[in-house]
Order: sequence, then structure tokens, then C-alpha cells
Amino acid sequence: MYIGFLLAIVFLFLPGFALVRAFSIRVPLPLSVSMAPVVSAAYYGVLGILYSYIGITSSPLTMLIPAAALLIIELILHIRKGRCHILSDWGTVGAIALYAAVGTCIGWYVFVRSLPSYSGMVEQYDAIFHANLVQRFIATGDFSCMGIDTGTLDSSFYGSSTTGFYPVAWHEVVALVTMSGNISSTMAMNAVNWAYCSVVFPVGILGLFMVLFKDDRQTILIGSIVPVAFTAFPWRDLLWGPIFPNLASFCSAPAVALAFLVLFSPMAEAKDRGKLLAAGIMGIIGLGMLQPNAVFAVAVFVVFYIMHVMNSPEGYRCVAQHSKDRQYSASGRRLQSLLLLVACIAVWTLLYRSSFMQGVVSYSAWVSYTTAAQSFINILAQAYMKGMNYYTFPQLCLAAIVLLGIAAALLRRETRWLIVPYGFFCIAFIINVSTDGFLKRYLTGFWYSDPNRIAAICAIMAMPLAAIGLSVICTWVHAVIARYSDLPEKLRGPLPALLTAAVFLLMNFYPNYIDPGNSAAVTTAFGEIRSQYATAYAKTAPYSEAEEAFVQECLSILPSDAPVINDPSDGSVAAYGFDGLNVVYNQIETGLRASDSEDSPESQLIRTSLVNIGSDAAVQKAVADTGARYVILLSKDDGNTSVTEHFVSEQWSGISGIGDEIPGFKLLLADGDMRLYEIEE
Repeated sequence: MYIGFLLAIVFLFLPGFALVRAFSIRVPLPLSVSMAPVVSAAYYGVLGILYSYIGITSSPLTMLIPAAALLIIELILHIRKGRCHILSDWGTVGAIALYAAVGTCIGWYVFVRSLPSYSGMVEQYDAIFHANLVQRFIATGDFSCMGIDTGTLDSSFYGSSTTGFYPVAWHEVVALVTMSGNISSTMAMNAVNWAYCSVVFPVGILGLFMVLFKDDRQTILIGSIVPVAFTAFPWRDLLWGPIFPNLASFCSAPAVALAFLVLFSPMAEAKDRGKLLAAGIMGIIGLGMLQPNAVFAVAVFVVFYIMHVMNSPEGYRCVAQHSKDRQYSASGRRLQSLLLLVACIAVWTLLYRSSFMQGVVSYSAWVSYTTAAQSFINILAQAYMKGMNYYTFPQLCLAAIVLLGIAAALLRRETRWLIVPYGFFCIAFIINVSTDGFLKRYLTGFWYSDPNRIAAICAIMAMPLAAIGLSVICTWVHAVIARYSDLPEKLRGPLPALLTAAVFLLMNFYPNYIDPGNSAAVTTAFGEIRSQYATAYAKTAPYSEAEEAFVQECLSILPSDAPVINDPSDGSVAAYGFDGLNVVYNQIETGLRASDSEDSPESQLIRTSLVNIGSDAAVQKAVADTGARYVILLSKDDGNTSVTEHFVSEQWSGISGIGDEIPGFKLLLADGDMRLYEIEE
């Protein structure tokens, strides 16, 4: 797990850092480091398409060689030109290290330490699909995001078709970590998610804070605990779905916003704007390769920032510098900001109505589940999903700090605008969870109208406000210490921040406990999240640890990549993605198509009549066409789950009905009711 985590850091940061430094030499170090992972996503996505087109196998070596070569050339050029400033700003390097260290430690405590095993995984539809795609990349060496197919046989066998485009950058990184670390794909998935939540996201927030708060060192430093303080993001997205690529995209979004904030800053020099724009475009491509819907969250934040700049003193000087009429310029900038807002609404509406977005904006899997008043209270308590997710508990300490940050932001012109994007998404969230209609789809449809995704964005937008709130508390603590303490100035300087951070960390991350007064169990927000990880990531049903052990034993005696016919409803649907067993039926969608008889005639014959292979020539031919010579059966006593409920047992009776005495099958392995058979010639 820890080797996988370190490998994930290398694969996430190295290519992107090399590209940003190569094409934007003057870009500050925080921007280079913050943007590195999202630019790496763009790099892997584009390189995967290129390698697939020209026939080069994607591997850790072939993926890293171009980036490593670029970085070496860049370092040589810097040394020759006497430019050694890449790591010259040690204060910035220290801040990056602080955010990464705090994030890594909290991530270990919240996520890694809670896992029942490092290779544990949520056994849900999305996780199985993502694991299948990772295994497909490893098996084929084709990392292209075009024409995605996760089946182990040709898509026509399943009655499915390949997708045109699917964002695969997260899957590519997981595949690279799996191959490099020689670890299971599920362990690599956990390692990559840990890296995104604990390093990529905090470092991106750091870059954003350094632009938003400029020289406010106290807010920037105390802000190091903010990116990992909200259960709504990133920690809930490790359970919900799980939507791992969307998690990675949201984790990368602050860095992309950072690039555009620097680009549109009044202080940005004209000679740097082209490079900043290039960095921003690479960031957008990266988000597209992870999960494109994060682009809309970035756009909302950046648009409100531009409107703030237009109406700030610095923005005023930029607008008025070519105008002699000061009053005209003042009214002109307000008109410009209004026109910008109208233009953005128009673009939003056009995208909402466009045909290629209809599958996303019209998605209606989630209906309203609470009232507007209750959802407002949930927002105030930082318990966005309470009422829908049973594992949502209020974060009252954090909620008070966010409210304090809002009050403090209102008093300062340069931070007042931060309330607007947070307010926008809070309103969108209230409409999403309390109504079902056009406005819900219009405001939140770009995120599938998924309340969990909107709650995640709300949490991200609240983070600058939380940092301001913590900074205010630090100031109060400093005043108290200065008044009542004789401590020397050297100790009084860092002490307020350390005390504030220590108390907040204790209150915010306190685990579940037993009340000594009445022996009652008390559940806390992070205590419940950690408890849910321990339960959700335990391999129990439908693919248990015992079944996984049997699959591993099968792999030890089977020929490499041998197709194995299976009954997916017994949990073996996960055996390909999680362990690499080349089962024929590895897609949950197969169960849906089987219910409507949409799979191929050969597939229908195998799943309903394989048991008759000893006497049925048609079945024999159908099996021969697949190339499969083996059949695996796992336990059927795992109970019904959200995975196996997609399969109707009668439609798989031709496989599940196979037994030791059935003609045409030779028993190779047995463990309890689990079997591995060889199909006899």
C-alpha cells in the first residue's frame, strides 16, 4: 500500500511538473506543483490515444520516458542559463510540504487505517466497472480513452457496443501503479485515491489559497488542515458510488481554477498571460480526461472571481487606464461584469439544451428527499447529505468556523466575493434535494443532478471561508496570549496557530466513543465515516475473501489469460477486475441485457444450456467460439446485494446447474461449494 502510494505520487506529479515547467518557465512554483497532477492526467490521456494509434504498448516505462526526458532537458537548460530558481523559494517549498504532510497523515488516519485490508474494495457497480477497465488496460497495453470496452470477449458477444469517449486518466494511473508496484489492482486503487485526497487536493488548495490570500501567511498556514476537514469532500466520495474518477477530477479542480485566477489577476504581466492560458487549457484537458463535469464548477468559481476583479480597485485601474472619464470607467466596469454574467448564463443555457449533453442533464436517478428548510439547516451544520445517507453526521465545530469565516469575509473587500460561489452552490443544493423539476436539472444537471456531487462542490467552495475563520481564531488566541502571557515573541508567534490547529483537529476528527455517564455510544462525523470504510471495504458480498482466495488458487493452475465461463450472480462478476481472472461474464450490464435477451445467441445458449454440453452440439459450438475451456462456480450464500440483484437466477441456470456428476465437465478444484471445472473435449 505504501509503495503504491509513493508510486502514485510519482506518476501523478512527474509528467505534469515537467510539462508545466517546460512550457511555462516563469510560472511560480506553487502553480507548477499544484497543476502537475491535472496536467499529468492530460498527458496520460493524450499519450494513450497516440500510442494506441501508432501501435505502441502503454506501460510505466513508455509512459514516463517522454516526461523524464523533458524534465532532464529542462534541468540542463536551467543549469546552463544559471537558472536554479525551481526550488529556490524555500518558504513555498515548506508550505507545499506542510499541506502534503498534513493531508497524508489525516488521510492515513481517516481512510487507510480504517480499511479492513489494503486491498479491500467497495463491491458496487461503479467499483467493479472501474476495476474491469484497469485490468483491461493492463492486459492489452492499450490506454486509449476512445472505444472503451471492459468485456473479456468481443463486445458483440454481450450485445453491447464500445463507447466513443470515456474519461480514463484515473484508470491509467491505477494501471501504472499496479504494474510498477506488482500489487493488486484494488490496492492500487486505494493507494491512488489516498494520493488524490491527501496530496493532490491539499496542494491544489494551497496554490489557490496563495492567490486568494496573497501575503496573509497566517491564513495560508492554518489553512493546511482545511482541505481534509470536510466529510462531504473528499472522504464521502470514497463511499458514494464509488465515483473515483469524479473524486480525482474534483481533487484536481482547485489547481485549474488557480491557473485562471492568476491569468485574470490584475497583477498578472502581459508577457505571462499566454503561458498561463496554456497552463489553464492543459488543466481543462486534464479535467476532461478525469471527469469533465468538474470544468463547470471551476467555471462558476472563476467567473465570480472575474466579476470581483472588474469591480475591485485593481480591476478599476485596469479598466480605466485608457479612459480619461473616471466616472464612465466606473460605470463601464459594472456594465462589463453584468454583460459577462449574462453571457455566461447564455452559454450555460446553450450547453444545457445541447443534444450531446442531454444524457447527462436529464439523468434522474435521484429524487428529492427533504424540505428546503431542512436542507438549509443541513448546510449550516455541514451535514449536507443528512436524510439521504445514513452515515452523515453534523460537523458543528467546522460549521461554526465556516460561519465565522463568512462573517469575516464580509468585512474585507478582497474576500467578500468568496461568499458568492459558495452561496450559489448552496442554493443549487437546496433546490436539488427539495424539488424535482426544470430548475433542479438546469442548475445541477451538469453533475447528473447528483446531490452528493453538489454537496462535494459546496464543501470545496466553503474551504477558503473555513481558512478565514480559523485565521480569525488564531488572531484572537494571539491577542489573549499577548495580554496574559510572558512568553518570548519567538514562542508567541507560532503558538496561536498550533493551539488553534490542535484544538480543531481534536474536535473535528474525534472518533466514536462511549459516554462514560450512561454508557451510550456517541457517533461523530469522522467516526462514522471511518466505521463505514471498515464495513464497505470489507470483501463480504457478493465477492468474499474466501471466494477471492479460491480464485487465486485457480489462477495458480490455469493457463495465463484463459477464458473462464462463470455465473456472474455468484460474485465472480468481480473476479476479473479485482484479481485478473479472465471470466467471460465480468460486466454487471450483462445481467440487464440478459433480462431482455439482448446478448448474442451464443451467450444466451451458454448461460441457459451449458449444462447440456455433453450432448448438445449447438452448445459445444457456442463454447468453442469463445475459446473457453474452463468453468468456475463460487458460493451462492452471500445474500442479495446491489450487484447480484441485476441477475435473474433462471437466466443463468445453464451454468449454475453444473455439478460434479454432469457429463462433459472434469473437476479440477473444489473448496466447499466452490468449483473449477475443465470442459472436456
